[in-house]
Amino acid sequence: MQMLNIVNKMPRRSFLPRVNPSKLPFSTQRLREVNELFAVQEGSATEHVILNALCECKTLPSQSETKQCVGFTEDMVDFASSVLDHGITVLTIENVNGSKQKVVIGSIKGIKGGQSTESSFNERNDTFKEYSNGSKGQTTIEPGIFFREFELRPGTVMQMLNIVDKMPRRSFLPRVNPSKLPFSTQRLREVKELFAVQEGSATEHVILNALCECKRPPSQGETKQCVGFTKDMVDFASSVLSHGITVLTIEIVNGSKQKVVIGSIKGIKGGQPTESVSCH
Repeated sequence: MQMLNIVNKMPRRSFLPRVNPSKLPFSTQRLREVNELFAVQEGSATEHVILNALCECKTLPSQSETKQCVGFTEDMVDFASSVLDHGITVLTIENVNGSKQKVVIGSIKGIKGGQSTESSFNERNDTFKEYSNGSKGQTTIEPGIFFREFELRPGTVMQMLNIVDKMPRRSFLPRVNPSKLPFSTQRLREVKELFAVQEGSATEHVILNALCECKRPPSQGETKQCVGFTKDMVDFASSVLSHGITVLTIEIVNGSKQKVVIGSIKGIKGGQPTESVSCH
């Protein structure tokens, strides 16, 4: 069978002692503080590892997954114990022979005699990750993002999410060679230089969020593509929905973050089922 790459590319390091989580600025909004805390060079491989960890923490749990991002080894042990109860065993990979090669399975020794087991794992063996909201790492979903079709009836009171665009009015970029746009967490420094973005600014946070969203794998049943230009978005939508598409956007933001009463409803295409492509 094919063995994946199990070599740990990070240098040997010590785990952080557990302190107050508020003292650890592990957030994409506080990347500058993280870099200063660990003396990380901007654009370095270490910064890329940190960005990957923070991006992974921002992704929602997969179906049936219980997820928590922790900053300390003790917190990881506590989380594993809360999920698996006591009597847990810590396992790690030490022998990396055969990494990225085809290997022949030899003798197999099952854990607990081959009985079914549950596991909790640190995906990339990181020593730091951003804290998420909620108990046991369940990410808090902003009220109003999801609702059911039967709720769209006149007189229903619903929570409206925040639909105010916080970004200033701006123009779209003309379509050029994508290689000229360094939209990658590995090339964050180039992105900021290209758009004259101040380190630690709100714009940097928006860019980081966009890059993290692009790194997220598609959800089940989702067709996903990250594009740098409006015309590429139109081409993608056309490839998924065929022709005859309609562009919709939000212009009236009255009631944002408030409870609203549903009035009259006019369905698109007379209320018939439709497919859509959304831009995050």
